[in-house]
Amino acid sequence: MALTVLGSTERLPIELSTYQNSLSMILSLQSKLAIKYGFGEALDNHWFNLFCAEIFEWKYKPIQIYTSRARQIDPKKRKQIEIAAMEYVIAKESIKRKCTDVSASESFDILSEDVSGGNLEYIEVKGHAGDNRTAELTYKEYLVALRERQRYILYIVYNLDTNSPQHLRIIDPLSNMDVKEKFTPRYFLK
Repeated sequence: MALTVLGSTERLPIELSTYQNSLSMILSLQSKLAIKYGFGEALDNHWFNLFCAEIFEWKYKPIQIYTSRARQIDPKKRKQIEIAAMEYVIAKESIKRKCTDVSASESFDILSEDVSGGNLEYIEVKGHAGDNRTAELTYKEYLVALRERQRYILYIVYNLDTNSPQHLRIIDPLSNMDVKEKFTPRYFLK
């Protein structure tokens, strides 16, 4: 199983992610540079990359575009898969827990509460038509997983294009799966 994280370090040079593995150190440097150079409290990743290239005398190399198979699916089909996966997980979880779809307002999909009250779980749902058992998290989803750890549940629902979909339910996926950080470029247009 593999988990891919798409994050705020997307435009950082490979050298920075190699030598400074701590995300908090990277974000702290980004924030300090933003204030120092008058960008307010936020510095666009593209400009941060250029500053790092200048400060550390790195060669600025654009990173190749990463395109996952999920993004090659027709958007209507992708939405149908997402809806089917959410319905599947809510049906499974609702047997013993109270589930609320919060995907429109939060950086996770389902807030699951023990019916006796109290015990909350933060559920992220990833759906696949075929036999794919991997997941991609956005940077915000990654932060929720990092913050909640044992209360963060990742459901990977696969074989949704068959009459018998299956699932993996992974508690604390950042500790229990292989995590690989992917770098995808974003472009600043002015």
